[in-house]
This record gives sequence, structure tokens and C-alpha cells, in this order.
Amino acid sequence: ARVDEYWESLQAVAHECMRTKEWTHAYAQIEQDILFGTTLRPGLLRQWLFQEVAYQSTTKHYPAFLELDLDVEIQVRREDHLEAMKVRGRVDRIDVSDSYDRMTFIVNDYKPTVDKKYKLQEIISGTLSQMPIYLEAARLWLMHHNIPAEPWAALYRSFGTSIHKTEEPQNRIAMKDPGFVITKEDPGIKQPDWKGNARVFSLKPLAEQNAEVLAVIGTRARNMRSGEFAVRPLQKACENCSYQELCRIDEWGKG
Repeated sequence: ARVDEYWESLQAVAHECMRTKEWTHAYAQIEQDILFGTTLRPGLLRQWLFQEVAYQSTTKHYPAFLELDLDVEIQVRREDHLEAMKVRGRVDRIDVSDSYDRMTFIVNDYKPTVDKKYKLQEIISGTLSQMPIYLEAARLWLMHHNIPAEPWAALYRSFGTSIHKTEEPQNRIAMKDPGFVITKEDPGIKQPDWKGNARVFSLKPLAEQNAEVLAVIGTRARNMRSGEFAVRPLQKACENCSYQELCRIDEWGKG
């Protein structure tokens, strides 16, 4: 019954937002059907709502901060000492819980689509750097605001933006603490099917996982700043580079 109430409220908010735009183009009705659904199939909004309610029921984590701007210094291990790394960014969403004998949080990052390239192995290697950096930056920000929460998981989320992918809304775990146990019956989120080295790595506490990955990312960042990160071949090298998340060439351009 509560979900039906949420659905009515969500539709009202969506229609109010839509009144601020012109919905007169050729595909306007199709787009509205994708959002709100038809008698034959549910729309993206309803799918997202049911998934969100199920996710909160399973994880016991609830949205606390949205579009949170971070400006902190994280500490990254370098050989036998720690080195400061400045982090500025915006976290899409942070969920917080006190249901696990301690306060914990989950970092969420929204993507147009969540495809197979978002793998734990790519995080371990330092190729995907966003989630580890956000986890540590969020932990420090929360601590500085008297919220002593520990990292519990990092999630990639998609809502669905394509006419051809109306089944798309999903949550995918990027990293998680081994204490965060998900069964096959738990709705709203799936247990990752990690194998090999990734599975062994995932058995460590999330704080330990993150510290190890940040050390790798720190080395990559130092090499880039010092000019030791060779760009070969020179022509169009950045188009095929795996480290765009870290160097942010798309946002800042070539030096």
C-alpha cells in the first residue's frame, strides 16, 4: 500500500516537472509511455521505484546526501609513509545506516548505462579509480561532519535513458565489505559473481581493499604529474587510454 502511495507522489512530481518543458515533438507520447508505462508494461519510473524500495529494504541504507560536493585531502600510502592527495568532486548519492552494529555508508554513482566494463578487477588494477577515491573522500567528509560512518559498499546505478532499453534500471555493486551479505532471495540488488583474484580480494574488509587500491591509484597519479606516464603512440593515444577516469582529459583537455 505504501508503494502505491509513493507511486502516486512520484507521478505527481514527474508531471509537474514535465510542465516546464515542451512535449510536442514527434516522439513525445512514446517517451511518456517509457517513463510512466502502459497497460502492457511498467515504465522506467515505476521500475525504478520498486527497485529502490526493495534496495532499501535489503540493505537497510537510506539516502542521506544527494549531489554532495566534496573538497578534501585523502591520505594515500606511498612505500613507508602517507601522502596527501587533493580530491574535488561531486558524489551523486550517499546512503547511511546504523543497522549493522555500527554506522555505515554506501556511495552511489549514476551512469546512463552500467555495462560489463565496470569490474572489480579493473578497480583493483587502478584503471577504474572513481569509486575508491569517492569512498575515502566521503568517509573523511562524513567524519568531519561528526558522522563516524565506515564504508560498506560502492554502487553503480542506471535509470534507463534509451527507448530500446526500458528494462534497464539496475544497481550493480562495484565494491563491498564482506560483512554485507546478499542472498539470492534479497530483492533490489544482486550479489556480485566475482571469481579468481577479485573474489579473494573482496574477502578483505572494504577499508583494507580501498587502502590497497588507493596506493595503486596514487602511483598512477604521481607518474602523470611528473611526466613519467608515457603517451605512446602519440597520435590519438588518449582515445584508447584506460585511465581517463583518473586524468580527466575529457573535462580538462590536454595540457
